[in-house]
Amino acid sequence: MSGPTDFDNWPAVTYYVMGDVNDSNAPGNEWRYTDDWPVPFTERAWFFQADGSLQTTIPADIQQFTYTYDPTQPVPTIGGGNLNIPAGPYDQRPVENRSDVLVFTSPELQQPYEATGPIKARLFVSSDCPDTDFTVKLTDVYPDGRSMLITDGILRMRNRNGTDHWELMEPGTVYQVDVDLWSTSYIWNTGHQIRVDISSSNYPRCLNNPNTADGIYKNTTYAIAHNTLYIDSIRSSCLLLPEIPLNTTSIQKTWSPSFQKNILIEDHQHLKIPERLQNILDHTPILNQIVFV
Repeated sequence: MSGPTDFDNWPAVTYYVMGDVNDSNAPGNEWRYTDDWPVPFTERAWFFQADGSLQTTIPADIQQFTYTYDPTQPVPTIGGGNLNIPAGPYDQRPVENRSDVLVFTSPELQQPYEATGPIKARLFVSSDCPDTDFTVKLTDVYPDGRSMLITDGILRMRNRNGTDHWELMEPGTVYQVDVDLWSTSYIWNTGHQIRVDISSSNYPRCLNNPNTADGIYKNTTYAIAHNTLYIDSIRSSCLLLPEIPLNTTSIQKTWSPSFQKNILIEDHQHLKIPERLQNILDHTPILNQIVFV
């Protein structure tokens, strides 16, 4: 209406910082607010090591991890951002012991570690098939061994340089690719570990790739792929985390709207809030200042 409103004073971004759900004193588990996204961060590389560890140092040893991906036996989905199957931060241990899942784990953290912003994995990979997928999961390993899913991503290799065209793979050629794990905000607590799982399927969350050159749903056969992840000082496969110094993004965490007004719904039936939306308002601190009676 070309006039000022109280919404002009609201921050542009509201985000929730996740953390240790068992420790009430752990950092995180709170709403934060900012006028820009992503918030300033340092991109920190956590390199995969030949011994299966995850370190912030470039690997000194040379290692090639080759596994067999059979599209008829894909890695089953356990949690994640799903719609029609169970969703959320499920424990990934039931699939981490498979021969087609590579697991890299950091040492126990000596202090909390925060990552807030876009996350990706930079992989150096090859395959003996013209097409295949690479999947990446990021988890929080609790002291009791639980490997709780935080976020995940997948890349179909024919679309490694864009979804508007295909680029099939040459068998044995090593490709550098980035797998997008989207964005999140998470704090690993002291004594926890950062873990990355690499594989080639996450079904049925993602359609299992038949490893052929055919188009989607057009394949009449499939191939078993032998996929390789490379680790050395030049081909340094790694996880790229948006590292945030602790407590630097909590300046506005007590922000709340500058207005509160009671409205009699009986007098304004068209303003009645649907039950599901009311539940969202009730669980969102910056919105539950708006009271409807």
